[in-house]
Amino acid sequence: MLDILKTLFGRHKGAAFRVPGAIMSDSRILAIATTSLADLVFHAPLLGAIRRRWPEAPLDVLVPQDLASLVVPSGLAREAIVYAPKQLATWRPAYASLLKGLGKTGYDVALMMSLTPQPLLEAAALASGA
Repeated sequence: MLDILKTLFGRHKGAAFRVPGAIMSDSRILAIATTSLADLVFHAPLLGAIRRRWPEAPLDVLVPQDLASLVVPSGLAREAIVYAPKQLATWRPAYASLLKGLGKTGYDVALMMSLTPQPLLEAAALASGA
């Protein structure tokens, strides 16, 4: 019995414990914005706080093309991944391409910046690997 416990708990000796979904200095963060300007404005202080607390963590924002002009010059995001609202339909090849691209990037944390459920954008969060 003791050998089994040593095997289980000794496997990651020296590795720091990390809560799944917790933001660390090396976390890749994806913030997902909806088409609502109110959601973006409401969550902007959160993005600013993340940027100040973890300045070296890559923070990307998935943002609709109508709001990209607000996110890009703000300096909050390392990269703005722009989508067209028409693209968010499960039957569109562009939606599948968006999900595939997010999956290749491999994010550690995804933040849904929405006050209401957004199933297609939530699927994008899941596809990102976070």
